[in-house]
Amino acid sequence: MFGIHIENNVDFTILEKFNYIRETIIPAELNIKLGTVGCKCKECSVSSSLCCPSIAAKKSNFAYRLIGDSKRLRLRNKQMLYECNENCDCDKDCLNRVTQQPRTYPLTIFKTSNGRGWGVKAASAIPRGTFLMEYTGEIIDQEESIRRGEKQDERGQQYMFDLDYTEDFEAVHTIDAANFGNLSRLINHNCEPNCFIWPVTTCNQDPSIYKLCYFTYQPIKAGKE
Repeated sequence: MFGIHIENNVDFTILEKFNYIRETIIPAELNIKLGTVGCKCKECSVSSSLCCPSIAAKKSNFAYRLIGDSKRLRLRNKQMLYECNENCDCDKDCLNRVTQQPRTYPLTIFKTSNGRGWGVKAASAIPRGTFLMEYTGEIIDQEESIRRGEKQDERGQQYMFDLDYTEDFEAVHTIDAANFGNLSRLINHNCEPNCFIWPVTTCNQDPSIYKLCYFTYQPIKAGKE
């Protein structure tokens, strides 16, 4: 995985401390149960009717394509992305395991010059459809999210995402990245975004808990936020 650089050419403030985690923390008390479903593909591809997106509870389109040596998101419309899992016959390099791989492009955390605090920018050009990172944090329930949300509002900082994508389930869990997370917690909002968040899961996973993953929605030039 590429390293992370920190840059501040604006003032003398330093980045606030937080606990860096690679994967979201799921408390044991949630008692998440995994299923036994997996695909039997010899090679997972768009044309495979046996791959996880096709055998998911709700039919889903195959999400990725291979361009040269790069695995890219091929979907423009937002949907739940179903990736392969440990019950599948394919290996970790499968085309349908994109968000399970480390980041492939270098990024820089930098202090913005217009009062938006810290942000994240590309250290090199990044193509459209590239997986950037997962939004990691702590999985908490709605009662706890309300309690923490009030405190975060008082500080003027919000790091919580409700897992409310699915139509069949109300949001019963939230990802909070205030104390535990990665550099995704520093990505700023924009009315004309160059990155979107897609919900990602497997057909082996509890449907109320899934990953939130950043993908580039357009090519991003080196040095661009």
